[in-house]
Amino acid sequence: MYAKIKAEIKEAMKSKDITKIDALKIVVDKARGIQKKLNPVDAPDVIPDDIMTQAIQMEIKQLTQTKTILEENGKENTDWYVQTTDKMAILSAYLPTQMTREEVEKVVSDIISKGEYPNFGMKMKAVMAELKGKADNKLIKEVVEMFK
Repeated sequence: MYAKIKAEIKEAMKSKDITKIDALKIVVDKARGIQKKLNPVDAPDVIPDDIMTQAIQMEIKQLTQTKTILEENGKENTDWYVQTTDKMAILSAYLPTQMTREEVEKVVSDIISKGEYPNFGMKMKAVMAELKGKADNKLIKEVVEMFK
């Protein structure tokens, strides 16, 4: 994914697509920051897909917050709002398809039925190991709370 994004940054630079350049460069910088926190001594040149996905999700979350604030203040017709929406669309294309609630419920049910989990934290840990990045974290938490 890292190599693909780097190549797309070059293409965007050639076509002078400022919005795409900004969105992708921010994600690469965030991913490098995450990588550096995880391994400050030996940072490889290639960033793993899971870290890239995490960086993309973080940026989309921030863009969503910005979009919400702009909507609350009646700024839907501004260039900033349009750029924010465009960046969200660009970055969403790099994420795997998110699971539906029904799919999450099935996976959570399977995981919880196969093991003994004395508390909510243990259930969440087991489920997140399987579903991290595949579904919205809030949705996962809601579904796990249903299985008490």
